[in-house]
Amino acid sequence: MNLDFKEKVWKAQFTPTEDSADFEQRLRSTFGLASRYESAQLLIGRSLAERTPPDPLPSATKYFKTPISGEVLFGEDLDT
Repeated sequence: MNLDFKEKVWKAQFTPTEDSADFEQRLRSTFGLASRYESAQLLIGRSLAERTPPDPLPSATKYFKTPISGEVLFGEDLDT
């Protein structure tokens, strides 16, 4: 994997929409996960299993205030 790309992902800030943050909170509660990044990893994996891309978000979408950094989200598994 390109080192420059990996560094950009590592330093990126991933901000969920308010709707997806609410769903993530329910998922975290249901599975007893301690951190947002754990449930975010599950959700990313699930989205990668979809055969078709999602519909584009409307321009008026509200975003959650606290992003998750790429470093926390992917950790040492960035190559994966």
